[in-house]
Amino acid sequence: MSNNSADVLLCSYIQKKRSATSSGGDRNNIFLKNPIPHSSRHCQSCAWKEEQQRLAKRLGQQTRLKKLGQKLLDGFLSSPSGTRAHPNIPVLILFLAVLTGGLSVVADGSSPGNGEPPSSDVVESSYVSTWLAFVSKLLGIVLLGMLAFNTTKAKIKRYSQLQKGRRQLQKGCRIQNFPHENQSRDKKYAEILSNAIKFKTISYGGMDFHKNEDRDAELARLHIFLQNSFEDVYRQYPPTVINQYSLLFKIRGQDETKKPILLCSHLDVVPAPMNNEFPWIRDPFSGDIIDGMIHGRGAIDNKHNVVSQLGAINEILCAGKLPKRTVYIALGHDEEIGGNEGAAKIAQHLKEEEGMSEGIEFILDEGTMMISGAIPGINEPVAIVGCVEKGHISVELTVKGPGGHSSTPPIDEDNPLKIMSKAIVALESNPVPAHFEKGSAFRNTLEDIAGELSFPLNVLCSNFWLFGPIFKHILLRANSGAAASIRTTTCVTIMSGGEKLNVIPSDVKAYINHRVHPADTFDDILLHNRYVYFVLFIYFT
Repeated sequence: MSNNSADVLLCSYIQKKRSATSSGGDRNNIFLKNPIPHSSRHCQSCAWKEEQQRLAKRLGQQTRLKKLGQKLLDGFLSSPSGTRAHPNIPVLILFLAVLTGGLSVVADGSSPGNGEPPSSDVVESSYVSTWLAFVSKLLGIVLLGMLAFNTTKAKIKRYSQLQKGRRQLQKGCRIQNFPHENQSRDKKYAEILSNAIKFKTISYGGMDFHKNEDRDAELARLHIFLQNSFEDVYRQYPPTVINQYSLLFKIRGQDETKKPILLCSHLDVVPAPMNNEFPWIRDPFSGDIIDGMIHGRGAIDNKHNVVSQLGAINEILCAGKLPKRTVYIALGHDEEIGGNEGAAKIAQHLKEEEGMSEGIEFILDEGTMMISGAIPGINEPVAIVGCVEKGHISVELTVKGPGGHSSTPPIDEDNPLKIMSKAIVALESNPVPAHFEKGSAFRNTLEDIAGELSFPLNVLCSNFWLFGPIFKHILLRANSGAAASIRTTTCVTIMSGGEKLNVIPSDVKAYINHRVHPADTFDDILLHNRYVYFVLFIYFT
């Protein structure tokens, strides 16, 4: 049989099916919903094939649109830790714009497009598609306008902040170029810092804590050196010795009704191991001055602040002047291992003995650094201002079991090592929820520098009302530093249990260290750990 004969039989079959359903048959079949036209150029079988292709295309568009919608909703309404979050209304508006645009495409795909007058269903569909297209375009224009407005606003805000800063500097400060103005004074303080580095005030933590006796002896010698180097400060405002090795200076200001300021530093340093992985070119406690650079442990962290703060007060006193408000200088002795014996005791003294319950104007600590190239889109140096600080809490987990011999291991979950391993995996797989809400410190920083960023980062950081959830996901997956900036971290640091190769331990311990975000409390962290361990781990496994 020829192909033409087969086409005629097929078309005849379709016509019979149409006649059979025209009096109330199945109206859900798209082939029978619209009449197939006869044409001298195109046989009816070709038209039938076109209808099939059109149907397949329409169903494919609907399926893809459904998958896209589900993916968008899952991404926008879920947090990285897997828990449901509050929906972001602007993001849902954007999703609706995409949805209406997609529906208009689907509706347009159902038009006959074959020269025949459209049926009432097609006319109705075209009206719907027209309105959907109009709504999607309107939403798109509104969103683009808001994005452009906020991006321009951030640029203008940044420019006005720079101008305001310049005016404040010109009005209230006299900028002096000290290195060229008084080289003898620079040399004096450089030598003081160089000699201060030579004192091995190393703080040891953990198993090496007993070595701190050597540090304490070095701290006592450093105290004498500082007293000899800053005689005017010690003579007029002798420090209060707190907990034997920390120092607190109080320099009274001209107006004691103003809140005081607190300058913080610390006298101790971290160890300087000599190994092949990180070799020292020079002795870390030599304090060598070479080509205008001071080398040694503590040159940056943090004896340079000790010398500069005491040196600044020393210069003011030598000139016969006083600061406008009272200045406290706090020098801790164990900052590198937590500050529990130094900074904590100083804070207690300030509150109980100095009546600082009403607070102070501001604290100036060692802070962070001026960095270049660390923020994408900004080539100029950026000063990262630390306005909040994380706390830390260590949690001990203990699993006890019957123990046993490795020749007859337990069939069930009686091996404490196995239970502990699963518990640790559960805790690290379900981290504490991140904080990127409006008003958080990290988000404020990004919004402040949005005017300096290049496209597309300037658009993203200027419109966190829309891109906040997306940017939060990006930060959590970018690198460990970015993720740690917006959440409490969870890290297993010590795990102990088992002493022999052929013995199943009966007691296993693990220690988890949390660096606590300022928006969380210790109780929040403990509650989260109990929830993960008792609900997610024990109940669901």
